[in-house]
Amino acid sequence: MSWGGKLAVSCAIAVITYFALESGLGRWRVRQLCSIDGGLQILETTNAKGYLDESGADGMYCLSCFYRLGNHQFEYVDVHIPGDAATENPAAIRPGYYRLGLAAASDPRCRLWEKNVNSGVWARMQRDAGIPTSQCIAVDSLPTRPAGPVVSQYRERLRSSAYLNIWVSQLAIADATGGHLIARVRNYEFVPMWKIASGTFPSAVASCNIPFDTYERVAELEPISDRSKAKATEQ
Repeated sequence: MSWGGKLAVSCAIAVITYFALESGLGRWRVRQLCSIDGGLQILETTNAKGYLDESGADGMYCLSCFYRLGNHQFEYVDVHIPGDAATENPAAIRPGYYRLGLAAASDPRCRLWEKNVNSGVWARMQRDAGIPTSQCIAVDSLPTRPAGPVVSQYRERLRSSAYLNIWVSQLAIADATGGHLIARVRNYEFVPMWKIASGTFPSAVASCNIPFDTYERVAELEPISDRSKAKATEQ
């Protein structure tokens, strides 16, 4: 075998060895993280007529908010609109907090945002959420950030495992007044570099084994059994 051939074989072995080590370390690290604080953690229970949605969804087109109102899970959902404080358009939505709720279709609050949203999209969202044409989504402006439960979520790469492509995502409920955590569900995912390099959709090969309905129930503030210690699942 020529020198160039030997070099190519050596490089191939090195790459395969790296990917194998990375895969083993990544799966081990996810199992460790999931056993520490992965899964569901309930610190206290709460009973609320509504909540503030800070999950990152567009407050003007929050489909999950429409569904929760249409299913009568909550009386209201509060959203934050960043807006543009510098705009000179008097019809523009002012930055601040707004409360969404159900009202009769004739209620003038249903038309508060009619110049700012796509009416066709809103009509479809209300229809998809099961809201009858006799009702609508009413909007009330709030003077300050509302008190009560706050639902938030994030997904970011884990900095403490910089040599591995591990991501952490969390859906949480906190108290807006005191800021203390009420409940959370946390997941860790490992995506090996070979999946990213291959150009395919970089799906995770290891993550915490969290039942799908856990996320939905946390978002709905529904009671759920505490399964705070999650086991890792691998593909």
